[in-house]
Amino acid sequence: MFYEEFHIKFDFKDHQALRYFFNKEYGLPISYRDQKLFGGYSLDIHEKNTIYRSIMDDDKDSFIVFIESESFDRDQKLKHDLYPHSDEGLSYLELCCYHGAVNCFKLLRTKFDSEITPQCLQFSFLSGKPDILNECLKFQVPDQECMEYAIISFNIDFVTFLNTEYELEIDLNICRLWRNFQAFFIHLDISNDIENCFVVSTIFSPSLLEYFISQGVDVNATDNKLHRTALKMAALTGNKEAITLLVSHGAKINSIDLNGGSILDYVAPSCDKELIEFFIENGADITSTNLHSAANSNNYVCAEILISHGVNVNSKNNDGSSPLIIAAKHGYVEIVKLLLSHGAFINETDNEGKTALYLALRHNSIDIVKLLISHGADVNIKNNIGLSPLMTAIYQNCFEIAELLLSHGANINDKEIHGYSALHFATYKNNLDQAKFLVMHHIDINAEDNTGHNALDYAYIANFKEMILLLEQYGGQRTVMLETNV
Repeated sequence: MFYEEFHIKFDFKDHQALRYFFNKEYGLPISYRDQKLFGGYSLDIHEKNTIYRSIMDDDKDSFIVFIESESFDRDQKLKHDLYPHSDEGLSYLELCCYHGAVNCFKLLRTKFDSEITPQCLQFSFLSGKPDILNECLKFQVPDQECMEYAIISFNIDFVTFLNTEYELEIDLNICRLWRNFQAFFIHLDISNDIENCFVVSTIFSPSLLEYFISQGVDVNATDNKLHRTALKMAALTGNKEAITLLVSHGAKINSIDLNGGSILDYVAPSCDKELIEFFIENGADITSTNLHSAANSNNYVCAEILISHGVNVNSKNNDGSSPLIIAAKHGYVEIVKLLLSHGAFINETDNEGKTALYLALRHNSIDIVKLLISHGADVNIKNNIGLSPLMTAIYQNCFEIAELLLSHGANINDKEIHGYSALHFATYKNNLDQAKFLVMHHIDINAEDNTGHNALDYAYIANFKEMILLLEQYGGQRTVMLETNV
C-alpha cells in the first residue's frame, strides 16, 4: 500500500468516509461497528449511466437523456453519507452546485426553473464556478456556511469578498481544521486578534509560534470560545516540536479549559506514548476523566499508562458513564478487555440505567456483547424505562445475540415500565420475524400491558392480518373485544 511504502500517517478516527474508501480500495481493517455503518455506504450512485455520474462529470448530453425521460422526478432528493448532511436530502440543483456542474445547472434552471436554495449558494463557494455562484447570489444572501466552504476551497478571493462585502467572520477553527494558512493571516491582518491566532497557530510552522512569542504574546493565552491554550492545541495534534517550544517558554501544563479538559485529555487521541509520558513526567495532574478520554478515543496506550498510575477504572463522568461503558458503546474491544482485566465493574450503569452490555447492543457492537457475556455480565439488568438487553436485541433483529442472551438466562417475558413485552413491540411494528422468534421461544403470548391489552389486541386494532394468524396459531386470545376492520 502506498501509505505504508511512504510511511504516511493518517488519522482516520473522525473521518468515516475516508475509512470507507481506504477499506474499499486497500483493505484497511475496520471495526465491526464500521462494518455496520458502511453497510449504508455505496459508490453505486456514481457508477456510469446514472444521473449522479452525469452531474459529477457535468456531462450535458447524458444529463439531457435523464431529464427528458418520462420517469424523471425533478423533485427527487438524495440522502447520502458521502455528501454533506441534509435533513431533506440534496436536490439535483444543489448537487450541481456541489460538483460545479455548470451545464447541468443551467439545464435545470432553464427547463424546470429549479429553486436556488441557501445550500446552493453555500456549495457554489466550494466548487467555485463563477456562472453558478453569480446566479445563486441573485437569489440568496451569503451566510457563515458560505465562509466555511470558501475557507475549505482555499479560494482567498472568496474569503476576502465574504468578509469585506458581508462582514462574515473568518473562523479560525475552520482555518485550523483545513490548514488554510492564507485565510488565517487575512484574519490576523484584519482583526489583530493576536491571542486567538496564537492559540490556533500550533497547527502551522513552529516559526510562527516563535514569532508570536517574540512579539510578547502571553504563552498561556486562551481562545475566547473554550479557553484552550496553545499547548493544549499542540497536544491535540501531537505536535512535539510546538509542545517543546511552548513548555520551554513557560506554558502551564495543568490549565483547564471551559469544559474541564486537562492536557492529558487533549493528548489522549494521539495515542503517542512518548507525549503522554512527557506530560506526566513534567507534572501533569492525572485525573479519572483522563481515562474517560482515553476510552472515548480508543487510546489503549494512554489507558494503560493511566491505569499504571493508579487511576480509578470505575470512576464516572457527568453522564454516569464509566470508562467501560464508554468503550463498550463505541465497540473498542481491546480497551474493554484492558478495563475488565483491571477490575472494571461489568454491571455498572450510567444515569439512564444503561449497562455496558445494553449500550454495546444498542450500538451493534456485537463483539463487545459476546465478550461481556463471557465475563459474566448480568443479562437481565433493565435501563430506567425498563428495557432489557434481550428486548433491545430483538428490537434490532439481532436474533443470534438474542439466542446467546437466552442461553445465559435472559428473561423473555420481561416488560418495560408501561408493561410492554418484546412481543408487544414486535406487534406494533408488524414485524413477523421478531414475533415468530418470540413465540417459538415460548414468550407469554397473552401477557398484558398496564392497560390490560395483549399483543393480539393490538394486532386486531391495527388490522395486521398475518400477525393475527400467527398469534392465534400459538394460542393468543384477545382480552377485549374492540371494533376492528377484521
